[in-house]
Amino acid sequence: MTTTREGPRPLPLHLTAAAAISASSSAAWMHLRNGWMPWSEDLAEAGRELANDLAKVDPQTFGPALLAKLTESHAQFLSGLEAYRTHPYRRTLTTPPPIWEKTGISLRDYGALAQAPRSQRPVLVVPSLVNRSYIMDLMENGSFLRFLASRGFRPLLIDWGDTGADTGDRTLDWYIGEILSETLGEAIDVNNGNPVPVIGYCMGGRHVVKIAAAHPDIFRASASFHGTFLVSDRPDSPHLGAPEIQGEVYFGMGEKDPFTPPGVINTVKEAFDAGPAKAVYSIHADTDHGYAIPDRDVYLSLIHI
Repeated sequence: MTTTREGPRPLPLHLTAAAAISASSSAAWMHLRNGWMPWSEDLAEAGRELANDLAKVDPQTFGPALLAKLTESHAQFLSGLEAYRTHPYRRTLTTPPPIWEKTGISLRDYGALAQAPRSQRPVLVVPSLVNRSYIMDLMENGSFLRFLASRGFRPLLIDWGDTGADTGDRTLDWYIGEILSETLGEAIDVNNGNPVPVIGYCMGGRHVVKIAAAHPDIFRASASFHGTFLVSDRPDSPHLGAPEIQGEVYFGMGEKDPFTPPGVINTVKEAFDAGPAKAVYSIHADTDHGYAIPDRDVYLSLIHI
């Protein structure tokens, strides 16, 4: 008998986001219909185009159509939530012991699971903060970490633990400035004092860019796979660190990824093409966010391991 799993974590956040999308869509339609929608400078042109398009529709038919679409989206969300909670899959792989720990966060040596000699080259792997870190090690034949280990690398995975728990004053700056810096130091010690390459997945891609800019003296190879929030209007936006980053940096981005629309891709390219690092970009055609996860269909259409 399959038990119902908890989550998806953090469940309150997913429920709140679903409700916010519905509420904001309904409110936006009312404001747009009455000409009350203010636009920021960078969205003003797109806002005018949207207003012109909406002026051509019949409010008496568009309103109910919007409500029907939102109702359909809610039903799909709840169906997906139930499918997740009742799915029979359970992860059975052995997780390697930590070689470093702090406040529920650990650094796990996936090279210890490989049959290769201990002379493997260490590589620091930074997963997303919004998923469990073992998302990169779900299946024996579909594990990015075990794939790296089988190719002669020694993956050192940062396991964020339960990021949905009450963590007080933990911020992104704390994760990057303190935890990433400490795990980086541990990885360098494992590599006998030598620099280590670093790979970031999802939000981890953002963290990798930030840490590479903060420590250009010890980073010579960095990679971001479908990184999120690479560009913002904040003074600490990751792309603004391009002038500091050395060596080589790789960006893998999905053409249809909502986190890397054309504007973000172009901004990243402009920033890094002008910087000292050798930047390589892979823009995967017709590909959405999450293509680096082995059991995703978009991943399987790109690469097999």
